[in-house]
Amino acid sequence: MPFTHLLIKVPTAEFEAIVKFYTAALKPTGYKLIMDRPGFAGLGAASPDFFIKASDDAPTTNTHVAFPAPGMYTDQHQTKEIHPCGVRRC
Repeated sequence: MPFTHLLIKVPTAEFEAIVKFYTAALKPTGYKLIMDRPGFAGLGAASPDFFIKASDDAPTTNTHVAFPAPGMYTDQHQTKEIHPCGVRRC
């Protein structure tokens, strides 16, 4: 069963940098920043399904998130474009 959405909690002091990172890293997949509120962001292709929340009470740590790239199983171009950005933290 596929997920309908995902939320990660991040330290408040790092919130803006993390939103900027995911916005840049996911751009090749068609994802963009759709919901931008103080301490809360939602990214997605057509509607938000990946949410980032600023929180200092229990931030998410050591989370691995993988997003499908268009053509990822047939065309390695998209994957090659996304992976380096994620590794170097755009």
